Amino acid sequence: MAENDVDRIAAELVRAGIEEDRAHWLASGAPADLSGLFRDNESIESLDLSGWDVSCVRDMSGMFYGCSSLRAVDVSGWDTSRVGSMSGMFYQCSSLESLDLSGWDVSCVEDMVRMFYQCSSLRSVGVSGWDTSVCVDFSRMFDGCGSLASLDLSGWDLSSASDEGMLAGCSSLRELRTPREGSLGVFSCAAGSLPAGARIVVSRDNLDWYRDYLGSRGFEVVTCGGRSEA
Repeated sequence: MAENDVDRIAAELVRAGIEEDRAHWLASGAPADLSGLFRDNESIESLDLSGWDVSCVRDMSGMFYGCSSLRAVDVSGWDTSRVGSMSGMFYQCSSLESLDLSGWDVSCVEDMVRMFYQCSSLRSVGVSGWDTSVCVDFSRMFDGCGSLASLDLSGWDLSSASDEGMLAGCSSLRELRTPREGSLGVFSCAAGSLPAGARIVVSRDNLDWYRDYLGSRGFEVVTCGGRSEA
């Protein structure tokens, strides 16, 4: 990473209340553990951490935990290919409005418990195309995301993971694109949280399962091409 990028990111960390010497060390990409880095920082409203070299980081759990005033954070360009835990990463970031994490490599992440828990202002989150095949726990991942309007989980694999309450409280979710491998636990919970008439987009391979389970509960079940199958 270029020297000017290190200085820029260090300045962002200092602005977030991190001591200057530690901020420069962190910005240089040295740590393997960023867990709880900004935990309970209730004053910071925005962060630009784009391009930060996090390629050695293995733990991001609770990184922005309790940052209740954080409205925007730019984490584009992050290499998350070695990260093993993202549990509680954005826990109760209640002012956060949107996140685009679609370019993240989460193929080593085993724990996403409460990753976006109580992100009550979050309207959009880009997580499509994630390789979740090694993750063993998605419990309460989006619990309390009451402003989330749509969610694309297409390509996800939830077949061998715990997913209790994953979509609980997603009361504004109007469109849900389902995982490649379905999970009854996720959608039995979703059925009690999603608004009536919510649109469930499925692949043809999984059509019968979703139509039988969700179509009978008043949801519109359609295939990826948009044709209604309910």
